[in-house]
Order: sequence, then structure tokens, then C-alpha cells
Amino acid sequence: MGTLVDFTQRAPSVMSDMVVVLARSSGREWLESDDRSEFRWFLGELVTQNQHTALASRLCFQPGTSCRRLGILMFAECKVPAPDPSVVAAASSPSVELLLLEAQRVHVDYAALARLHAALAARVDELDGDLPELLYDEVARQCRNTYAYRKALRAAAPLNEYLMAIADDSEARIKQTHDSFASPALQMDVPGYARARRLYNQYMAGVVAKGVAERSALLSLFRKIRLLYGGQQQWRFFHPDGQLSAPSPLQLSSAEVEMPQLELANPEEAQMRRLQASVRIARLEQQIDSALQ
Repeated sequence: MGTLVDFTQRAPSVMSDMVVVLARSSGREWLESDDRSEFRWFLGELVTQNQHTALASRLCFQPGTSCRRLGILMFAECKVPAPDPSVVAAASSPSVELLLLEAQRVHVDYAALARLHAALAARVDELDGDLPELLYDEVARQCRNTYAYRKALRAAAPLNEYLMAIADDSEARIKQTHDSFASPALQMDVPGYARARRLYNQYMAGVVAKGVAERSALLSLFRKIRLLYGGQQQWRFFHPDGQLSAPSPLQLSSAEVEMPQLELANPEEAQMRRLQASVRIARLEQQIDSALQ
């Protein structure tokens, strides 16, 4: 990775060719590596040298799953505003379709996905065929999936009337769904439902806490301490020598995270879409290989 960083500074064109070759031959190992510290170092240098947009754009339209996934990862991690317009304008219909399908079957930052879709909209309209349906159906789905996607889409394509109409329609549907909660039919008390929901929430909280404890490097550095709560919302704990600590006031902290609505509401349907995208990608790549032979 140090060689790529050096070439990024001294010979960007050579670095770009090397990354494409490496992505085709060993891109899968890059993607599956648990330690990405060196890869992040390389991405940081790309941003510093202003080479991230050109390289991410090139990788996104290269043949091969590893190239496309690395391009999408680079696009998201480096916060590329939009692919290089010249690369997008020269992209063929199969390469655009492969990129759209690849973005369907991988987990990517939703804001980055919105920027990618917004940048491809004009080219998709030019190529026509089945591409508009593929793109705009996915845009509509993601608009209903997360607020982060809708917000990024509005920022990336404020002048695209069709994309804005899709976002407006999605927000209207979400509002209608929320308004329907006030219906008397939904206010009926089902015996045992409240208790079942409370137990399920407790179970999910335990699962999340266990997962965080297992995967968090920060929590592994600290010993778990049982707190003793007293009056005025103050707590104490026992030192290793058995002595009781001085009282300390509680501190308020909070964090927010958005959960994708459609992924949680119907995970089977989401997985089926990824499977269908994988099947279509395999067929397209087979057709491209046959045409080159």
C-alpha cells in the first residue's frame, strides 16, 4: 500500500492503472480484509492529492465485481460529490446497468447512494431502454427507506424535477402512513400485545448491547463496573480495594441512528432484490464475455 501512496504523490496516472490491475486480481481480498487501516491511509492520500473522484469514477465502470465494489466503497468513504462527468458521459448501457445493480446488492452509505443515483440520472435518460425503470424504481424505494437518502438526493439534484417529484411523493406516502396511526381501528388494545412488545424490546436491547460489547475496541479496554444509585441521581462504585467511591452526578449523553425502514419491515423482500440483482449481473457479464470472444 505504501507504493500506491508514493505513486499517488508522484505519478497519479501510474497509480490509477496499478489500482485497476490490483482490483481485478486481488480486489476481493481488499474488500474482505478485517484490518483496513492501510487502505484508509491510501484513501486519505487520494483525497489529499485530489485523485479520489477520478479513481472512484474509473473503478465504478470497470468490468468485474471487485472493481465496481471498490469504486462504490471509495465513492462513499472519500465522500465524492459525484462521479467524473466525462466518465459518466462515456459509459455504455451495460456498464451503467451493472453499476446500478451492484449498488443494489451491497450495503453502502445512503447519502453516497443518493449522490450516485443523482449523477447517473441524466445518462440513464439518454441511454433509455430498461435503465430508467431500473434507476427510478430504486430511487423511489430508497426514498421510502431512509431520510438520509432523501436529504442527500435533494441536495445533489435540486433541479431534476423528476427526482424531486419522486422524493415529494415518497414523503407524502410516509406522512399518510403516520397519519393513519390515529385511526380508531389502530387504537384497539390486543390482549398481550403490549407485554409481548415490551419483552421483545428488552430482548433486542440485550442483543444490541451484547453485539456492541463484543465488537467495540473501546469497551474492551475498560472493566465493567456495577453502579450503586443513590438520591439526587448520583452514583457510586466500589474500588478494587473494596472502598466505596465518592458520589458522582449522572451525565446525559445521546446518539441518533436511522434504521432503514424497508430493510426492517420486509428483510426477505430486500434479500430477494439482492439475489435478483446478482442473477442479472451474472447474465450481463456472461453476455459481455461472449461478445468479446
